[in-house]
Amino acid sequence: MTIRAGFEIASFTPERGGAEAAVLAAQAVTALRDQIPLLPERWTRPEAFETRLTDLVARNPAVLALVDGTVAGYMAGMRLDWSQGRWAFSPEWANLATGPVAGRMREDMYAALAEQWIADDRRAHFVSLLPTDAVGRETMAWLGFGITNVDGLRALEPSAASLPLDVRRAGPSDMDGVTLLERDLRDHLASTPLFLRYPPFDPAELAENLADERVATLMATDHRGPLAMLRIGPASSDASTIIRDEGTASITRAFTRADRRGEGVAATLLNAALEWARAEGYRRCAVDFESANLLAARYWPRHFEIVGVTVGRRL
Repeated sequence: MTIRAGFEIASFTPERGGAEAAVLAAQAVTALRDQIPLLPERWTRPEAFETRLTDLVARNPAVLALVDGTVAGYMAGMRLDWSQGRWAFSPEWANLATGPVAGRMREDMYAALAEQWIADDRRAHFVSLLPTDAVGRETMAWLGFGITNVDGLRALEPSAASLPLDVRRAGPSDMDGVTLLERDLRDHLASTPLFLRYPPFDPAELAENLADERVATLMATDHRGPLAMLRIGPASSDASTIIRDEGTASITRAFTRADRRGEGVAATLLNAALEWARAEGYRRCAVDFESANLLAARYWPRHFEIVGVTVGRRL
């Protein structure tokens, strides 16, 4: 245990801190849901987080910030081995600090975990934060973190007027058209300023998506061929946990050809996706995007409320 100004840093273990941390997480989501009622209600209950936290700290380093023996903050992170390296990632429910010295708590909790992450050769650190956590955003920025990903949520009412385009759900027979759009999307994501590296294109994976009854790949076309696509389906496991619910449909792919941007093609596809979600019994729609994807970052926040922000630091 390390004593700081007004608080102590201690180990977070399966036997110590889980129930108290879960209460803090539920309180934070409840406060956010007061502002954004579309958030699933399930995440306002401590039991939604306690098992997740206990399982996480059983396998990974984690710390508590204690004030007079009471949990006032906590931080834990997953250790991930991905194609882009060895990462440490703290989801939005796995880090929090409260009270007048919340910023100091976050600094010292991260310092304690970063030392262990680096010892494990994990030099890419990512932390997801609720948009209401202004102290967390400011503190992580001072520690060298910048925004990398954003999560949004919206109701299923139409977003804008639709164009008279041919929009249909793509199937296996549309493989060639969707492949063209998918390759253009990958080229866009790999370009400046995002430089996102994807695994090699896998036609079998795309064919599987087109055949999946739970997922709709919507494609807009005109007499010249495919213009744009948008994929929507069950809540994405790559997005913030607090959007995940059987009532949430997630947009996981979207692209409009460069020569047709600014005409309303994307809004037409979005309306079609929202109509599909309503027909499927969903209650809300989510999207997540990289902040350095300038097209996405300029488009999605106009149509979705921000419910999560991920910040990152690479050493």
